[in-house]
Amino acid sequence: MKMTKKILLGAAALVAALAFVGCGAGDDDDTEKAITGSGKKYTVSFTNETGDEYRAYKTTTLKHAGALVKVTFNNADKPATFGTSKMGVIFNLKEDGEKREFYLIGLNPDKENTNFYVSKYSNVTDIKASNFGAKTNAAEGEPSEIEIVPLKKSSKISSIEPDADGNWSVYVFYKALNDGSFDFAILNITDEEAKTITKDSDYENMDYSAYSDKILESGNTLEKAGAEEDFADTTGVKFNKNSQKKLAVYARIPKDKTLEGSWEIASTYKEADVIEE
Repeated sequence: MKMTKKILLGAAALVAALAFVGCGAGDDDDTEKAITGSGKKYTVSFTNETGDEYRAYKTTTLKHAGALVKVTFNNADKPATFGTSKMGVIFNLKEDGEKREFYLIGLNPDKENTNFYVSKYSNVTDIKASNFGAKTNAAEGEPSEIEIVPLKKSSKISSIEPDADGNWSVYVFYKALNDGSFDFAILNITDEEAKTITKDSDYENMDYSAYSDKILESGNTLEKAGAEEDFADTTGVKFNKNSQKKLAVYARIPKDKTLEGSWEIASTYKEADVIEE
């Protein structure tokens, strides 16, 4: 390896490491500072006394083509405290001036009511508005929602019980494919099992098929949302910078409810390009 290549690789690694420690523009999308944290760990602890439901997200600074994120609801054995609150993962977040486009996977441990959905949002300008101000029949250029998985009660998600401390956890998975769509899944796996199926930047081997019996929900975005760009080059596994978008953690808290929980990003994929001679 040439010395210049070594220097470039080292510099790139240093920049990436420094960038990942910080947080992104998500500070502007959480006026009440309900979500705290940086890097790979975030928490929410917020009692909503604003008089309206409260939405917030916080971004990481690096861009990714896939991730595995552990989502934990604290006090899940006391559902009256958080009600219909949702925690989730936003991915493929793109910003064009004041407008945002993103996918959102939202869930909660509610056993009686709807507790899972996947949607694509476009032309969003107000993160605080009900459903981001988006409609499924929006006019061109207006905030719109494509319901990939309409809000529903998932019997498998409902079947997961809190642990002895009252905490409830699942893993949220997403991965960009060559056709520009995304695979997604909700997995009931342990921390140790998560380590066996993931390794930072090992995109080609990002696969949870060994735990097919632990899939709570899964799907692909192509049929409902289509694909806007070709993600891979001819190798099928090397991604360019333009195909890697921001990842964020998301919370929605109804008025007069309290949400406590955390997100831990177990692994992310294609967070920087390889520098070649």
